[in-house]
Amino acid sequence: MMATRPKGMDRRVIRTREIILQAARKAMREKRFAEITVQDIADEANVNRGTFYAHFADKYEVAEVIIRKEFTQHLESKLPADAKWENATLQLLITTVLEFFDSCNISDPIVSLVDRASHEELENVFIKLLLKSGDRGRIPSGLALETFAHIVTCFIFGVANQRKCSKSSGSPQQIANDVSLILMEGFFGGSAGTLSESKIM
Repeated sequence: MMATRPKGMDRRVIRTREIILQAARKAMREKRFAEITVQDIADEANVNRGTFYAHFADKYEVAEVIIRKEFTQHLESKLPADAKWENATLQLLITTVLEFFDSCNISDPIVSLVDRASHEELENVFIKLLLKSGDRGRIPSGLALETFAHIVTCFIFGVANQRKCSKSSGSPQQIANDVSLILMEGFFGGSAGTLSESKIM
């Protein structure tokens, strides 16, 4: 489900949209997601249901916008402005992802939504980092940039989900060190080549 674009970009529209998001954040802190209704969010935002639906399709779309924004902000707050694709950056991102999920109290109805939204946002971060790299990021020859970012993200989320299910006692930092070592050695070990210009344009 893609986020609905605001019907206008004037300040009033942006402000109303943000008020609805703030109301939804408050509701999500106070109630289980299954118990929250559109009316609850509209009442908290002091708008009518028609105004709510002018900005969002339903409460799931509101939740997705919130999750994407908070996850992306969490990642960006940890990354230095000049971060590029390298082992230290990869370790930092993996650690940040694991810590984010450790801090989340996610109810069942939106677990899949959280996974998908955060997965897509992490892929976007990886693509930006690869494009910023001086050599465009060294990845296996013939592998498209988007495919590479998707594979790496799937690997990281697989580890995160396994850690959550097994209630692993390993620290995020140690796990990030192990995972980054596997990824960097696996992808960049002797057969890695430079991604061709045609693959990323």
